[in-house]
Amino acid sequence: MTTTETSSPASDSFELYLELAGEPTEAVYERFFAMHPDAKAEFGGDEFLEKRMMAGLLQMLVDLSDHRVEPSECDYWVWDHIAYEVDEAMAFDMFDCVVATLRDGLGDRWTPAMTDSWAGLLGRLRPVLGPTFTQAGA
Repeated sequence: MTTTETSSPASDSFELYLELAGEPTEAVYERFFAMHPDAKAEFGGDEFLEKRMMAGLLQMLVDLSDHRVEPSECDYWVWDHIAYEVDEAMAFDMFDCVVATLRDGLGDRWTPAMTDSWAGLLGRLRPVLGPTFTQAGA
């Protein structure tokens, strides 16, 4: 696993997942669509769109976890998803699906530091994205 001195346990979990289980898009969407079957009708089945959206989401989360961007720089993600009728609850369910997929895929390699890192990351993101969803009327 390639990590840097500035990487966080959250981004380390993503890198380790890639090494052990491969690309997580399909597993994350399977989990998400089980929670939100109506979302599958909106953008499910378009593999290119799903992969593009997941790549953007994962990059944003890794950049945020490694402090390369601030939460206030992530509100673009809301505006990118309004057209798909994504609301705040769905967005944070998706983030939770990413974390759950990584955690389940890593099994006993998942650490308490990873749990804490992801909780901190999502905790920093919620106060920024929540008001943006409200502003967008979602």
